[in-house]
Amino acid sequence: MHSIEKTLRFPLKIETLLETRSKTQYLPQSHPACQSEAAGRQDTKKNDLILLPFVKLRDFVSSWHRFSTGLLLLLCAYLSLCFFHCGITQPVRVLNEGVTKASASLGGPLIPLGKTTIPVPYLTAGVQHGYSSSLTLTGNVHLLTALLGDVGVDAGAAQRFVREDGWVPELTAKAQLYFFYDVKRGNNPRLFPFLSLNASYLLGESTLLYFGADNLFQFVQPAYFLSPFAGSQFPLSHRIDMQCEVKWMAANANTEHGVMEGHNSINGRGNIGTFLGFHYLLTSP
Repeated sequence: MHSIEKTLRFPLKIETLLETRSKTQYLPQSHPACQSEAAGRQDTKKNDLILLPFVKLRDFVSSWHRFSTGLLLLLCAYLSLCFFHCGITQPVRVLNEGVTKASASLGGPLIPLGKTTIPVPYLTAGVQHGYSSSLTLTGNVHLLTALLGDVGVDAGAAQRFVREDGWVPELTAKAQLYFFYDVKRGNNPRLFPFLSLNASYLLGESTLLYFGADNLFQFVQPAYFLSPFAGSQFPLSHRIDMQCEVKWMAANANTEHGVMEGHNSINGRGNIGTFLGFHYLLTSP
């Protein structure tokens, strides 16, 4: 497995997962190495978002000794999807009634690639529609999962609760459901509720600065993941807006053990991710 590390300083530590048992199976359970391994397994088992798809890929990974950079990036993208909410905050503020926009999100946790660091190229595309003056409906298709044999979609609604007033920011909350299904195996449907809250300020006529937090929940082996974020949205033209966002993904999750051991966590927690978002105005009343 050393060829993986040479091709790409792989942040998921696959060799750790595949070889830990052989390193510790002859040690007594009281040995610190065994205790550390047990702690890592407990942290990882809480997260079926990672384990279920990793089982799907583990045999494939262990049967090869050399990987192209592109293949490794796809693997990183898939596993990072399964651990975090990979998507930019959309919408930051609700749309006016009757307004419809096409939207896209690109990015994810940072991974080392040779001597540089890049975000995982996780891509979603969808639509936002202003149902009323304070409620916007959204839906997205997860395009990268389709390349890996999974259906991935989400749908939700964003509600404005407080309008900006002086130093008081505008508060917007969004509820979403994520659905994933393993097409190749024809099983393993997964449904995850998601809640996001952000506060935003308008600078000038059309630039937004915002901050907030994502909250992702899972039903099987119940777990909760908190992802604080901050970003900006600004116009590129009359029809096109762009977003830039930084997110501390799964900030409350221990990533010191297991397959999500990475190079961009903070004090062994979560992973830093960067995202770009785009909006294109389709219809306006």
